[in-house]
Amino acid sequence: MYSDDEVQNEKSGLKSDKVLYSENIPTNRVNNEDVYEEHSTFNLLYKVSLRGWYLGMLIFIIILLCIMIGSISTPRWSYQGENEFKWRSGILKCGGCQGKWKSKYLQEIIQDTEDNDLKGWENTMKRLYKGGVIYVVLESFSILMGCFWAGLLAWLIKEKKIGRECILYWAVGLTILFHSAAISGWFGASGAGFNSDCKKIPNHSDKDLDLCASHGPILAIFIEVCLIVLGIFFLIIFINRKNSVNPSSFKNKSN
Repeated sequence: MYSDDEVQNEKSGLKSDKVLYSENIPTNRVNNEDVYEEHSTFNLLYKVSLRGWYLGMLIFIIILLCIMIGSISTPRWSYQGENEFKWRSGILKCGGCQGKWKSKYLQEIIQDTEDNDLKGWENTMKRLYKGGVIYVVLESFSILMGCFWAGLLAWLIKEKKIGRECILYWAVGLTILFHSAAISGWFGASGAGFNSDCKKIPNHSDKDLDLCASHGPILAIFIEVCLIVLGIFFLIIFINRKNSVNPSSFKNKSN
């Protein structure tokens, strides 16, 4: 019901404040750069449907997430020594150690080296432990953001609104950023390298010697490259989805 003032205003050609306010509420914010309505996933972009692009990338990111989890559990992250004196370590566990350190966690080995005043070994294991903790924490965040990215892809396949586009950009960016920080943190803290001279082991020396990077870091670098390529490829498709074409338009042209 309108008030007497509103009726009088309408008769005189004026609109009430209520009417003006209701008409200024945007019913469709497509023109807003942050909010959009999704295009049909059956539309074609570069001769492939948007659904096909999204589904392919969703499968790829799921595979990468599985590899990321596998990189944490691999027992070959670093090694030192040669022949019968060679030992290797996982991210937080010395799976390739011999004797009383066999299959022990690095934290347990650090405690043993402190008790027996083995400074060389203590420093070596502390470096590996610090690098391992950094990698596991940051990689866990990367996996979490990767799962969020995969969830958004599934949402796009269903042609659902995700609200603001920046959510997707953040998901992609943080997935890559956390993984980059994880692998950089591991190399920086552990001091391991691919070209290091790691034939010698500390023994009873007070010096911690060079460590060589093994399968785990190689796998992490491979993941890094794949994430960057996938991220760029996804953003190209996502940004250009507005240029996708309804396949029925081709039929109409042919007729």
